[in-house]
Amino acid sequence: MFILFDVGGTKIRIAAADKNGCIGEPIIVPTPLDFDEGMRAITDGALILSKGEKIVSVVGGLAGILDRNHMMLVYGLNISSWAGKPIKALLAKALNAPVVLENDAALAGLGEAVEGAGKDHEIVGYITVSTGVGGARITDKMIDRHTFGFEPGYQVIDADGSLCKQCMRRDLQAHISGKAIEEHVGHKGEEIVDRTTWEDVARHLAFGLTNTIVHWSPDVMVLGGSVMQRISIDRVSELVKENLQIYPELPVFARAELGDIGGLYGALHIACMMNS
Repeated sequence: MFILFDVGGTKIRIAAADKNGCIGEPIIVPTPLDFDEGMRAITDGALILSKGEKIVSVVGGLAGILDRNHMMLVYGLNISSWAGKPIKALLAKALNAPVVLENDAALAGLGEAVEGAGKDHEIVGYITVSTGVGGARITDKMIDRHTFGFEPGYQVIDADGSLCKQCMRRDLQAHISGKAIEEHVGHKGEEIVDRTTWEDVARHLAFGLTNTIVHWSPDVMVLGGSVMQRISIDRVSELVKENLQIYPELPVFARAELGDIGGLYGALHIACMMNS
């Protein structure tokens, strides 16, 4: 049995899966700010799901930047108290199984590359716009090698601060994440009906995607996350085309297909490779 988990900025998803690729119904709990509570949520969920069966591997995603050896978080904007803690060692001891940690957005991108919108493409760029903004480059069904991961949400798109006067920082995440939009407008995304707000989000996203495409040169750009449910993929593609004219063609733009469980599919792919 494999245990898969995904620690996002707002929710933790924990699921069990078998070697045939069948993922069971996940346990979903709010992401605790307290680290010890978070570890208990993952281990308790894993033990409930395993039902006494031996856990062969544990693979999970974390919302933040991991150290070089993927033993712990070194930075997590929404789970800052988790940073610097021996997450891999604690989970391995509690669950008596080998543990692999990855960035949560990278796992979601891998899931989309293997089972979702990018499965027919060799080079997949993935961007998620949710509580935060993350993503990864996936090549031949594997997360590209890196030192500290991919953080497209932290690319600077507003050098002089003229795009957004109320934004606290000049990076993409500060302009278009769900958390940033709520801070700017005073309402949650699902409550906002003003088309101008969403046009601004699409335009700022297109700046970030333009930069990402010239760096990653993907076959397909898969866009996921809750904020993307309010934005037209076609409109984003139009805006990117206005910005980027050096290539003979743009990558395909596709909406993510796996929703909130994309990261679990990415985790499952790694677990299966570990045990093949």
